[in-house]
Amino acid sequence: RYARNLLPKDKGGSSDPYAEVHVPGQRSVKTKVRKKTLNPEWNESFTFKGKLGDFLRGPMLVSLFDHDVMAKDDDLGSVSLDLGPLATKEELDFGEVEIPEPFRGAVAVTASFRALGVHSQKRLSTSSSVAGAPAGAGPSGGISRRISFAKRRPAARSAAGTPAAAAGPSRTSGATPML
Repeated sequence: RYARNLLPKDKGGSSDPYAEVHVPGQRSVKTKVRKKTLNPEWNESFTFKGKLGDFLRGPMLVSLFDHDVMAKDDDLGSVSLDLGPLATKEELDFGEVEIPEPFRGAVAVTASFRALGVHSQKRLSTSSSVAGAPAGAGPSGGISRRISFAKRRPAARSAAGTPAAAAGPSRTSGATPML
């Protein structure tokens, strides 16, 4: 959805930030670059297809970078988010997650899982989340993942406070993370 209070990496005390999102078993995706800001708002969503069990095999990694035209992009930090609760929840709102030192700032991410198969019994909101389908979903299912960044919120939460849930049976559906 958004990031706040990022490190300035460019002359003039700003950055040109973008986020790169990696989900287990999927290609990484990138948001658009936001020019000359330390508090970017992306409001972008991405869709990933696959089985819920595949998404639960590891964390979602959100890495932030400062875009540079003539040099390698500068690292602005990253956060690792546990997708385990998707085994029992349709939507995860991580709130603001602090970016660990030596970097600074916070990033807000919401994820939902939504069934895409015709035979699925569950369906999740596609607004800003990652979701999945129940056991028995048809082979046409997939995981749609949406990530977006929205308006800033004042409070911050740690990713470590997110309870982990046991991975359930393999599900074919859609997951959508929102940055």
